[in-house]
Amino acid sequence: MSDSVGTLSLPVAAPTVYPPADRTRAPGDPALVQLGTFAATVLQADCGAAWTALDRGRRDQPGAVDGTRAGSNVVRSVHYSDPRLGYFEPDVLPGVFVWRSKIGKWSWAAANCQRRTGQITVACLPPRAEADPQRRERDPFTNAVYASLFQAFSKLRHPAWVTDADRADLDGLLVAFATSTSVQTISSFTGALAGQTMVAARPISITTTAAPGAYNTTDPIVVTGLLKGGASFVERVYLTDPDGGETITTIFPFSSPTSVRFPAMVSTAGTIAIGYSDSPDVRKGSLIQPAAGCAELHPSEGVYSEIRVRQPNADPMPFMAMEFPLYVEEDLAPSTTLLFDPWDVEAHGTTTDGDEVFEIVIEE
Repeated sequence: MSDSVGTLSLPVAAPTVYPPADRTRAPGDPALVQLGTFAATVLQADCGAAWTALDRGRRDQPGAVDGTRAGSNVVRSVHYSDPRLGYFEPDVLPGVFVWRSKIGKWSWAAANCQRRTGQITVACLPPRAEADPQRRERDPFTNAVYASLFQAFSKLRHPAWVTDADRADLDGLLVAFATSTSVQTISSFTGALAGQTMVAARPISITTTAAPGAYNTTDPIVVTGLLKGGASFVERVYLTDPDGGETITTIFPFSSPTSVRFPAMVSTAGTIAIGYSDSPDVRKGSLIQPAAGCAELHPSEGVYSEIRVRQPNADPMPFMAMEFPLYVEEDLAPSTTLLFDPWDVEAHGTTTDGDEVFEIVIEE
């Protein structure tokens, strides 16, 4: 097990060689990727249609249909650096920029756990406005951009942003296994989600493959597990199609299963998988705070002002930008196998350079 800082594991995995079109990732800082995709998704959902009507400056370009430029998105690209550094081409705007504006300091949050406070800034840059009508329309539109982001980061979720981790995984507890003509009790789960406690408890799913007449629809499947508060609970569910090809779920959400008992089936021709249905967060959007690995995440006051963007072999170019700071706290979680226990008298010896390491001996 390695140390971790928020979502970053140490040692840091070597980044892959990106295709040229995919160089906007953030190697070494996965939290920025989550925050960037969250901001871009929220803005497109809340402000995309309105921006299309305002994006007049490019409607005469190739691909325009009925005066509207093809692909006129309020966010066309996401970058993980301060836009003042100029690591982008102007034709990729409007864009979202996410970077650490303040690294912050460490403090002890608990025994063997330190916490880092800092600031991550989200900035929105529209294309340069070349005509007065554009400028007069875009300046007030910044209020909509700010309101959209402030609302989403205050709630820490948005219905348009759902992570794969919150979506159904129909074999996440146990991949498909053959039906039996005897009663089967499954208490060992080996799927991708086995052994995890679902922070947002979710219904357990039972999925059957098509097999004519193979399934018992008379006797119940008995699901035993822990509810959100840790109480043990038993629920009975029934298959409805003797020919299979269906997914049924428990009514109650479980944080983890203990066992699933299947009645004797009609034949061994079918297969059954056990998993989870959608998390409740799918309906209202995934939480960005745990996805970004933040112990705390709060929006701060936004600023709309002119910034100067570096240009190669030229004077800096002015852009109007809306900058939106986020206050963040991230935990340093050390590997439990590497923690030093000062009361362990076996943890002594010499260093690699021959210096002696003291030994603590307690006499009773």
